[in-house]
Amino acid sequence: MTQQRSDGSLGDPSEDPSQDLSSEASALPDPQKPQLPHKPQKPQKSYRLKMMVLVRILAEVAALCIIGSLPFIFLGLGKFQIMPLPWKVAFSIMSAVALAVVPFYGFVTWKVRTDDDGLTTVTAFKRKTVAWNELRSLVKRSTWNFPRYVIEATSGEVSFPIWLDSLADLLELIKTHLPAGSASFNPYRKFNQDAVLLAMHMAQSAAGILFLSVLWFFYAESLKKGNHGDSVVVLIFCVVASAILLWRTYMILFMPLSVEVKIEFVVIRTCFNTVALPWADIVSVKPTIPLLPEGFLIKTKKGSYLIGNGMDRSDELEQALSEKLSERLELEQKSGAAKTE
Repeated sequence: MTQQRSDGSLGDPSEDPSQDLSSEASALPDPQKPQLPHKPQKPQKSYRLKMMVLVRILAEVAALCIIGSLPFIFLGLGKFQIMPLPWKVAFSIMSAVALAVVPFYGFVTWKVRTDDDGLTTVTAFKRKTVAWNELRSLVKRSTWNFPRYVIEATSGEVSFPIWLDSLADLLELIKTHLPAGSASFNPYRKFNQDAVLLAMHMAQSAAGILFLSVLWFFYAESLKKGNHGDSVVVLIFCVVASAILLWRTYMILFMPLSVEVKIEFVVIRTCFNTVALPWADIVSVKPTIPLLPEGFLIKTKKGSYLIGNGMDRSDELEQALSEKLSERLELEQKSGAAKTE
């Protein structure tokens, strides 16, 4: 016979079934509340400008800001009014040009972020996201001394400079998401050099020649003083510097304005002449050494030609030349093996 407690409950008071049911009900999700779907975190990777390039850009912006603010600083100090008129005009023009150039740095892409959905380019003024399924092509361009990669998509174009960290990994990732056949290109076409970048290289070469003239002037002065020990040191330095700078100037002066790849030969047009080189005369395609601007060298039996990053689609040109040379070497090896047999 079960003994009934005075409070009307049965059994052990610690085992209250109503409490267990309430605790279990609180643990279950409320069916009246909408449950948000769980979104897995997508892996992201960022590609930023190289530190040296970023420091250079910031230094240029700082210099332009200083030049742009000079007339206002002199005006605040009361010095601008007492300046001669030519100085006032010169400072005003430099200030206007500097302030007009500074905003363009705000559109330089300093970071590219990728995830499962697409990529996002980030500038100082804006950011733009492009989905992977919107990609159409990837091309390398150079305009006004700004070599960059341009992604053509259905929603528009986005670009990023060639000075990003791990650029090769980013390019490979983009190419894997391009539509079938878009990564292929026609190698038999004409590639043009950016005229602005070529002019800047020539201006640097002219400055180098001016520097050499100053060096040889100091050497002539050291001979007049009769100090033979110093004269020998200055002479060695002048000879070495002259050899390097003159060779660099020669390579820049003969940089091709355009390179046209054809089936039987390559047409190279420089500022001085136009040469049609058969494929048999092209020896190799190699990267440049640090003494020259960035790019690659086309070594031929008649000399070498420097192709800088200012060449439009220079990566496609390098790939086309390398593939044709590889095909030629394979044919030569097969023909040589056939002759030995």
